[in-house]
Amino acid sequence: MDISKVYKIFETLLNDDFSMIYSGVFSNSIITSLTDLIHSFMTDPNVDLKQLNKKVAYMTIENFQNILRYSDTGKAAVPEKDMLLIRMYNKNIFIITVNLIHNSKIEKIGSYVDKLNKLDKKELSELYFDRLTNQAFSAEGGAGLGFIEMIRKTKNKLFYKFLPFNDEYSFFYFQIQISSKKVINKDVNLLDSVSDIYNTIKNMGVNFLYKSKIAEGRLMPLINMIKDAVKSSSDNKNDTNILYLRNLLNISVEILQDIFITARKSELIKDAIFIYGLNSKTGNYYFLASSLVDEYIIKRKINIINKYLDKDKEKLQNIFLEALLDEDTPDEELRFLGIFRNSDNFEYFVDFQDGNKTFFVQKVEVTK
Repeated sequence: MDISKVYKIFETLLNDDFSMIYSGVFSNSIITSLTDLIHSFMTDPNVDLKQLNKKVAYMTIENFQNILRYSDTGKAAVPEKDMLLIRMYNKNIFIITVNLIHNSKIEKIGSYVDKLNKLDKKELSELYFDRLTNQAFSAEGGAGLGFIEMIRKTKNKLFYKFLPFNDEYSFFYFQIQISSKKVINKDVNLLDSVSDIYNTIKNMGVNFLYKSKIAEGRLMPLINMIKDAVKSSSDNKNDTNILYLRNLLNISVEILQDIFITARKSELIKDAIFIYGLNSKTGNYYFLASSLVDEYIIKRKINIINKYLDKDKEKLQNIFLEALLDEDTPDEELRFLGIFRNSDNFEYFVDFQDGNKTFFVQKVEVTK
């Protein structure tokens, strides 16, 4: 896996105040964790978007239900994953979904959304109540009420596109935009850039991606989201080893702590990316973290990493125990020792941006 590709994601999402991607098994617990994590950002006093919190949560759930209604991903012969992407910048929140649908649905969905986008407020309300009272429910359920509600609640157009997958199925890209009252740039279409993001995360086996400014209030919701993502992706009976799952979670916490502690020491860190995914070649899960770091900090990190990177597990265990008893051992060194002794295949990537900041990526793979 080429971990330098993370920088491409970082560049694409660079201007986002908050970005989150989930690609995997959708369940009620996953949606609850996703909305909790969004809530932690929306209610941050520095963000000033508390008034949109309920609307964003509602629209996220509505989009989740749309995936359940219209997705044919599980029916395709070649395995694919549905994706939910949430992006926020310039006081706009974009909720985007990607899933496979049967080609027979394309014309019906496209023409219906086109029709809705042309209706005014009064016409939308009339159509909504007509569908509701006449119970014109389709085979997929909902009578198309979800699409109508999205336009009514957001006052923005819906954007979509279809990309061929094979002779039978196509990718259905769908976007809603929620704007604060202060925003005038309405009806912004981000779907072209999403195609590249989807292909990148698919190739990297990404299950969950989080990109945001470092803030203490988001740590626990993020850990809970990771916990549910790990459980969800490990529902396979071959992956239910409790010790393995516990090890996955412990290492994720170690990496998150490294990001948060490093952020306190560096004025340059504004954003970080955290990824949980599956290496398809090895069948092992991995965690990846990246951020911009002060140059003097990255040099110290690399020295610590190279000091222990090639040590075997038995030596690492002995070194770790000795380091615990040594009061002079830096906490950062203990964190990396804790990561190395419980994992395999540690990689890092460094890209010097200019004279005083560095893009640093660290990836830890956990062998079953």
